[in-house]
Amino acid sequence: MLRVNGGEKTPLPHSNSMQWQDIRLLVVLFCIWKVLLFSIIVLAPGPGYDTSSTLLVDAGSSVVPAKQTQQAATSVPLVWKIVRWDAIYFTQITRRGYVFEQEWAFGPGFPTVVGWLQRGLFTDWFRDKIFETAILGVALSNLCHLLSVLLLPTLTMTVFSKSPQSGSSLPKAVAALHIINPAGGFLLSPCPEALFSFLNFLGFHLYLKALRIQYQKRAISAEIHCLAAGAVFGLATTVRSNGLLSGALFLYDATLTARHLLSGDLSVERFRRLIVVGVGGCLIALGVILPQFRAYARYCNLGLPDELRPWCNEYVPSIYAWVQRHYWNVGLFRYWTVSNIPLFLLAAPTIFILNKSAIWAWKHDSDALQDGTIRTARSTESDFQQGCLRRLATPQAMLALLALLSYHVQIITRLSSAYPLWYIWLYSSIRAGAGHKGRVKSHPIDPQTVVRWMVLYAVVQATLYASFLPPA
Repeated sequence: MLRVNGGEKTPLPHSNSMQWQDIRLLVVLFCIWKVLLFSIIVLAPGPGYDTSSTLLVDAGSSVVPAKQTQQAATSVPLVWKIVRWDAIYFTQITRRGYVFEQEWAFGPGFPTVVGWLQRGLFTDWFRDKIFETAILGVALSNLCHLLSVLLLPTLTMTVFSKSPQSGSSLPKAVAALHIINPAGGFLLSPCPEALFSFLNFLGFHLYLKALRIQYQKRAISAEIHCLAAGAVFGLATTVRSNGLLSGALFLYDATLTARHLLSGDLSVERFRRLIVVGVGGCLIALGVILPQFRAYARYCNLGLPDELRPWCNEYVPSIYAWVQRHYWNVGLFRYWTVSNIPLFLLAAPTIFILNKSAIWAWKHDSDALQDGTIRTARSTESDFQQGCLRRLATPQAMLALLALLSYHVQIITRLSSAYPLWYIWLYSSIRAGAGHKGRVKSHPIDPQTVVRWMVLYAVVQATLYASFLPPA
């Protein structure tokens, strides 16, 4: 990699690759953590507070007869203790597609991948297709979580290439923090969080890699990476709709590039970059738009106006927005009720961490490298790091704000697993608190206390998850 310095080109440092012993250590830690959570879940007594999972027990049939429900509840296989909350919906959608309108609140990405695996790898391996679907969902989630753990050090080193941070244990520590993140049982079960996390990390990595390649004046390669990032973020958005927030990266760079063009700082490279980030942003939007078109074609082209669903006649006919509002009570301040105060308290630590780390990143930014192009001698490695951190902070801060104002706030503890910045901030805070040189000088709380809270919350959450108790 090259740096422009007074007309001369000097090499930028390259990132180190993970050593095999580091990978082995992370895999061992990952397995220990998964065994711990799985043991907690399978040892939880009884069928749980809610027995919805028992409706899936009958081999291949959709519902267990009423007289068999109690028997099924007492003899439920261990795997069904993992099929709780959203996992029930995803398992059913994988098996027979979208049937009920409220199911469209759940993205098609995860059940589509599980369905591909089921048809391509495990046909006729199990007599009970529901059991097969659940097993494949569990396997996919754990595989994607492991891939996320192994990808996160590479993402981190893309930002901190050959800096003092990458020379330390930062990449490995950030990956270890992702292993024990408070999503807990949701990264073990047939839920989309792990797949979304992997795709989101991959999208961030490709986008930041595109920025670093700009240092080498390899515009075409950088543009390919940028478009690939948009495509991956689009896939992530089919898994969870909050993947759309990653479009803030493209909007951020498009705005900065357009500002330079409007100020008269014209170049072919900037014109091309504006087009590329625009196309990348559109690829992300397709992850939301295409499922909406599918639903519109199914429900709104019946030719019978009196039988159309209400959302078909809205200005923007989105089944997702309708279902979230009508069935799940999602909307601005809708969750702000007295009865939900305990859930806000449970979510408060995660929201604090997301906001604190975003503020940390935004405070350490500069103007030397803001549109991803080589500009002056001020475009140093430190400036590159600061620009990357600011980009990572933007979608994370937006997620925290939306969770506070309109989401079911408690889900922020599992959604946060897919955003890498706060892991980097947490380890930097621990280093600073231990007397190492770091970006953070003081903290309102001990960062090591945050790690203890992560472990405790994940363990307690796994226990409650197995018993079908909130928070979900």
